[in-house]
Amino acid sequence: MGNSIINNRIKIIILILIFLFFLIVILFFFLLKQKNIKNNNFSFNQEKKENIISSKKEVNNNLFSNVSSFPTSITPKITSQYKEAKKIPPPSYLLNKRYPFKTEILEKGYHIGKVLVNLEDLEKKFKLYFSDSGRSDINNWEKIASILTEEAILINEGIKEGIIPSSENYIYPPNVNKARDYFETEGTTYISGEVISIWFYNMNPPKMGVETAKKKVYPIINNLRERIINNEITMKQAGEIIAQTEELKEIDPAYKTNAYTNFSYIKPDQQIFNDPHLNQIIWNLNEEELSKILIGKDFSLSNNSWYEAFYVLIKINEKKIKKFENIESLINNRINEGLKIEIKN
Repeated sequence: MGNSIINNRIKIIILILIFLFFLIVILFFFLLKQKNIKNNNFSFNQEKKENIISSKKEVNNNLFSNVSSFPTSITPKITSQYKEAKKIPPPSYLLNKRYPFKTEILEKGYHIGKVLVNLEDLEKKFKLYFSDSGRSDINNWEKIASILTEEAILINEGIKEGIIPSSENYIYPPNVNKARDYFETEGTTYISGEVISIWFYNMNPPKMGVETAKKKVYPIINNLRERIINNEITMKQAGEIIAQTEELKEIDPAYKTNAYTNFSYIKPDQQIFNDPHLNQIIWNLNEEELSKILIGKDFSLSNNSWYEAFYVLIKINEKKIKKFENIESLINNRINEGLKIEIKN
């Protein structure tokens, strides 16, 4: 009984081995067939490639068949007429089909002071603002010319001020931004300074009455002014003292936020206060000067009138008077002098 079981197992193992042998043989022939197909395709492609190269050689030989004395060891030279033709720019009538204006000046380079603007600059800027469907509208190109004029003026002024190298006399966006930032701040007239204030009438009169509130807060700001003059505290420290004076809450709920502020690069046409009179006074102060205690006014919409609202101290840290009050006046002045790109039909 035991021997028959062993014999059966041996038979099963033999059958499995036979099956695996036939499977390996089938797989071998399949791989061999695939390799033959690949070789045939490669051979076909090689023949095709050689035929193409052969045909190109025949064409090239035909091209030079009329030159009987051509040395085979020397590369054929392009004629001088062909070289000159390569340098000829596209006919103007072709350019005029793309641009609804004369392009000759911009092709040569248009000077805005020391800055060179060309047709490529115009083209790049146009693509940022308009689609190709707007190319035929000359108004679109005039707008682009106006933008480039402004950018070229800023770079030109930046070169004159020494903030941009003279070698970079072309339209370069980082330099445009650099010049714009400069002339929006220290490059034109400005003042910078600090303000502290205590309100005695913020929209609604305090319960103690306006006059009582004024008498209560005046000694506080007066004492702070004396300490600032004596260099005991700074303007910012004075503002912190006001913000920590909790008894002011019953007079001005916003006393902490109203206590201190600073301002930088304010131009003559810009406002710091709602009160127009205070905006005039700050320009009468000198650099490093601390104002006397001033009374600022606020506007009542319900009564349509101005009313006294707060005590304020102003200190001017910087005051620079330049040739131009702001960047707009600088650009407009240069345009009026003739520095502009003109688009002509």
